[in-house]
Amino acid sequence: KLYLSGMPFSIHEFSTVPLPALPDQFIGQAEPGAMYEHLRKYHTNFDKYSHLLKEVSPLRISKQQIREYVAQDNSDGQKIYFNYLAVKEAKIVCAFPNEAVGQIALIDMPGLGDTGLGDAARLMTILGQDVDIVLFVRMPRPPRDFWADVDVKLYDTARASLMDLPIHLWSFMVLNRTTQDSPIGDNSAYCEELINARDTSHIEVLDYIDVNCADASEANDKIFDYVLSYLAKNIGDLDSQYASACQTRLIRLQKANELV
Repeated sequence: KLYLSGMPFSIHEFSTVPLPALPDQFIGQAEPGAMYEHLRKYHTNFDKYSHLLKEVSPLRISKQQIREYVAQDNSDGQKIYFNYLAVKEAKIVCAFPNEAVGQIALIDMPGLGDTGLGDAARLMTILGQDVDIVLFVRMPRPPRDFWADVDVKLYDTARASLMDLPIHLWSFMVLNRTTQDSPIGDNSAYCEELINARDTSHIEVLDYIDVNCADASEANDKIFDYVLSYLAKNIGDLDSQYASACQTRLIRLQKANELV
């Protein structure tokens, strides 16, 4: 994909031979650059996760181990975990505190800036088959932030996953607001900048939600309750629109076959 020279013929060769440089034609491009850095993580930290490649799958772990398998950093923000590089997917099942809601599943997918080869296609399949509502999550960072190419590409990828139902009817943009004591400080001004620039971003969603995701109570009120309330009121209409669009496509295919 990145046209790197000297493709390795074994995983041992991949881990011991220096990684080729990113070709000049990709220098300065956001997505190829992000993919290269993703590959560099696998190469540089191979000794920290390679033992997991020999584990029987699925590997069952304790609740206390979850973070070290799905996250890069610990609760103090130190990037000390590398097991996630060997993990294809993690399924976590737990009791839900709000019994009235019933069964619910959260599918956490990578953004394009964090993606590896093939993840975009997998994201499209999951969005098209298993998802009722999409939450795009963005943390604006200082000294200034703006809607970048990777944001638009992620949105376009999600939109292409289900052409029969416009994505602005089943998606929200969450802007993760941080406080002064966070590692990046108070980013509320940058959240506001992105909201004010939404008309020029070409990212059309139901709503832009400005919320401190580190505050469980605020996240529950502004995201969870809000989104579930929307679903409860509109899921019937959304399903009906989708079914109608699918039926229309089937009729067109049937007529096309009859003409043939």
